[in-house]
Amino acid sequence: MSVEKYFKMKKSDCKEALEIYKRFLTRVTKIGEFMKLAETVGVDKNDIPDINYAPSSILESLETHMNSLEGKKG
Repeated sequence: MSVEKYFKMKKSDCKEALEIYKRFLTRVTKIGEFMKLAETVGVDKNDIPDINYAPSSILESLETHMNSLEGKKG
């Protein structure tokens, strides 16, 4: 799903997508921490995959849109 589609979804779908994205960011952070730990215990850096994901800065835009759907300010 492209981010643009989020802004065209129904409120209930936006809410669910936002929660999924928040959980995704948490898990990606934990995976990154695990990969750093793996490197410190001797796993070759070449064996650790490079994980690319949408930046957490998108979260602010998603939350602002959800707040606007809910009639909240800010």
